[in-house]
Amino acid sequence: MLMHCKSMSESPDAKGAWQEAASAALRVVKETVGAGTDTQLQLDENVFKALAANSVIGELLFRAADDAPLVDELLTTMDTLAAYLQKQEFVTQRAHLGAWHLDSCLHLLAVQDAL
Repeated sequence: MLMHCKSMSESPDAKGAWQEAASAALRVVKETVGAGTDTQLQLDENVFKALAANSVIGELLFRAADDAPLVDELLTTMDTLAAYLQKQEFVTQRAHLGAWHLDSCLHLLAVQDAL
């Protein structure tokens, strides 16, 4: 699914969305943990991939609002990523991911309104 999202986000209609999503995910993580530099931010690579994937999926939800099966798949994948992240020590040491959680909620609300 991550590669599917990556290829969709790199289509000519969404050029650069993957890189922007990954950068945004890293920024959110840095702000959440209060890390000032990349060297201070020592996260498991899989956690970063999950955060980046969630950002990409959030972007794709806006583009896929008229494709109900794809929206269902994206929402299911977001639930899977959320469950994964909640099990990680990085997340369990904090109440929630703050901006990441808010961003996900806003995406879901926008999709529900569009449907």
